[in-house]
Amino acid sequence: MRPRSGYVIVAPLDTTSRIDVETWRAHRDACRVIRQRPGEDDQLGHLVHGPADSWRFHYDVAGATADEAGFHFGSEPFRVGEYASVHEVDGMHPYRVVAVTPL
Repeated sequence: MRPRSGYVIVAPLDTTSRIDVETWRAHRDACRVIRQRPGEDDQLGHLVHGPADSWRFHYDVAGATADEAGFHFGSEPFRVGEYASVHEVDGMHPYRVVAVTPL
């Protein structure tokens, strides 16, 4: 894990705490990600659905940050205390879910 680094992900969850693809399709512009790392500006981007139920973070065109991929985000429940892994430029990194807030 990366100390003091994290992601804020705005995404619709279904009743099993997994990303709801149909609700995402209806509101994809609202599904955002913010990558936070110490000593760096926050990177703002979108949550993007891909083939084989894959998910990735696509950062806004103003930045030079490459896309990052969520590992098994299509089947992973997002619950407090669980872990979600993100494939970043330098490899796979696990992150602990610390909050889930209904909108």
